[in-house]
Amino acid sequence: TRGGTPPPPVGVPLPPPRAAGSKEHQRKEHQTGTIIRPPDDVRTDAELVTAAFTAFWGAYPRKTAKGEARKVWPRAIKAAEGDLRRIVNGVRRYAADPNLPEAQFIPHPASWLNGERWDDEALPLRPLKPVPLPGHFIDTTEESINQQLARQNGGRPSPW
Repeated sequence: TRGGTPPPPVGVPLPPPRAAGSKEHQRKEHQTGTIIRPPDDVRTDAELVTAAFTAFWGAYPRKTAKGEARKVWPRAIKAAEGDLRRIVNGVRRYAADPNLPEAQFIPHPASWLNGERWDDEALPLRPLKPVPLPGHFIDTTEESINQQLARQNGGRPSPW
């Protein structure tokens, strides 16, 4: 990065771009008659795109095929009409969703970008599964339930 400024860490919003050729910058050059070097914290478009990808990658919950994700990144930006924040905020929402599937079912980052998933609604609620105690299993057959009830009744068959 220019001037040794690192990209923003994950969770920090991206700053708006400040162009070196802005009207204020040009006015100062005109008034003083000297060429004013832009400040070091002015980022180029390429630096913003790189910083946004770094933020995306840092937030994405499955770190797989970074090169593929980087390849499709420009297409994702175009699909998002150049709105880098839209993509980064979308991935942060996705990663924080309490209904995120198990890691093996999370799409690869490139697939997520190709699918323009940054605008997706929240994930549907996952059904709760019964959790057996260690060393036990849940058998819901009628015969098994009757046997369990008989054991609880001291060996007598269930009254129903």
